[in-house]
Amino acid sequence: MRGDIDNTQPVCLDGSPSAKLRVVYSVRRIPEQLVQFGTVSVDYGTVAVWRPFDPDDIGPDAAWKSIAWRNVYRVHVPRYPIPERPKYVEYAIDDTQIGDVRAKLPIAKLELNSRLKEHLRKL
Repeated sequence: MRGDIDNTQPVCLDGSPSAKLRVVYSVRRIPEQLVQFGTVSVDYGTVAVWRPFDPDDIGPDAAWKSIAWRNVYRVHVPRYPIPERPKYVEYAIDDTQIGDVRAKLPIAKLELNSRLKEHLRKL
């Protein structure tokens, strides 16, 4: 990132109701999907973010530029009712390999952010 360009923009992570100003890195435009992708740094690493994009309006005052960035992905850990204990739930555990580590871990599914899913379905 160049020192003379301020790439600080509003970002809503993990369904937060309010945006926080963060530096957005590695912005990529996908005109056919009317979307931009980027990344932001957070305490626990890097998060992929997105926002709508209008390739026909790329001026400095374009309306879409005021829309906050949001997570691309959401990690969902499904839970299931325990038949003999109706008020309780449990998480499924399975052998999982991530990188070079193998362990019994809660099953997790990577999902698209619901707003991104809606945006892409409208195309």
